[in-house]
Amino acid sequence: SEKITDFGKGYNMKKTVTLFLAAVIATALLSGCSAPKITDGAIVSADEVRYLNARPYSDGLAAVKTENGWGFVDENGDFAIEPAFEAVGSFSEGLCAAITEAGEQWGYIDKSGKVVVEGQYTAAAEFSDGFALVKRGNYYEYTDKEGNILKVTVPEKTAEDGTKTEAQTLTSFCDASSFSEGIARVEIGDMSAYINTDGEIIAEGFLTSNPFSEGLCSVNFTVEKDDLNGFIDKEGKTVIEPKYLDAGNFSEGLAPFKAKISDGTVSSSGVSTGAVYAWGYLNAEGAEVIAASYDNVYGFKNGLSRVSENIAASVYAYSFINSDGKTVTDGTYTFAYDMTGDGLARVAKTEDKQTVWGFIDKNGAEAVVPKYDNAKDFSEGYAPVCVGDKWGIIDKSGKLVVETKFDDIEAASDGHFLVRYGDRYGFLKIV
Repeated sequence: SEKITDFGKGYNMKKTVTLFLAAVIATALLSGCSAPKITDGAIVSADEVRYLNARPYSDGLAAVKTENGWGFVDENGDFAIEPAFEAVGSFSEGLCAAITEAGEQWGYIDKSGKVVVEGQYTAAAEFSDGFALVKRGNYYEYTDKEGNILKVTVPEKTAEDGTKTEAQTLTSFCDASSFSEGIARVEIGDMSAYINTDGEIIAEGFLTSNPFSEGLCSVNFTVEKDDLNGFIDKEGKTVIEPKYLDAGNFSEGLAPFKAKISDGTVSSSGVSTGAVYAWGYLNAEGAEVIAASYDNVYGFKNGLSRVSENIAASVYAYSFINSDGKTVTDGTYTFAYDMTGDGLARVAKTEDKQTVWGFIDKNGAEAVVPKYDNAKDFSEGYAPVCVGDKWGIIDKSGKLVVETKFDDIEAASDGHFLVRYGDRYGFLKIV
């Protein structure tokens, strides 16, 4: 099941400098270290990278670290929140987790840096559907943006033997997940239940940790002593009967399912082969629209899904299929990642014992011929690529628009690339 992130790990520091010294250090940091000056016309940057650490932009702000702590810069690189925090997360729905009290206690700040939920948690996640999953000691809770804890009502129950269990209100759980599409999974006793943002239980009694996607959720039922997967809707109603050995999340109207396609055989000499299992895809009505024939499958993204075959121990051959189950790639790849919203997917081939990276388009054609030592996904029209140990940026035509001179570059987020040059961090801006 999903585990909450402890953002504080690795980011703690002692506040031992005076305000005067902090101002002097902050001024010195602005000189940064000299990085390549980028003036491509589409992508620009200052010629210094100035931060001790940084994270990609999220919700219009980026977390950066100076000698005085973590703060946030806006899209122009100006401090929207002065660096003063021991550790921070990322902004979501207007708030961000931050250590706001001594002793690594997490709370939440708004975009002005004001503490809106006091530090009282050992870990804190991002907001979704108006609530954030937080951890107090060994237990999980949900807080809203005012710091109110969600109360979950467990109704009275009558067991088969007539024994009644009184109604109760719960605020903490041994295990839990963040809200997705207005539904979250919690552990009550030794079983999973699903709750909504009103604190109502919509379904319970499952051994599962899957989130809702496209209004449905794969859950594990016990059917005649077998654990089988089916799907429920947001009212807890079973809409696809449990008959699958495993099942994944819906994406673009299709969900993976696992089935046994052979019981195995016994040869004349008595050598037996085990049962054979494979993956296929079903639609929201439960129809198996792509037959189970793949060793491994993934979710559909932008019209395609990657699939793979096991060709040796820990060795796979990847290809892409469309929603009709037709293979669109001419050959197979050593590695492959999901199709992005830019209409390109990252793939790798092994040639002369060297792995080289490129990109395919939605038709399966190689839009960028594999030739790079490494690459990251396209985002906002650009992708980071690596030659040797240095990173640059290409556009969708494959043109290198930022030379491979940086030590690392993250995929674009909110119109910015996070870059590292030496031991300092900065940003390239898409204009």
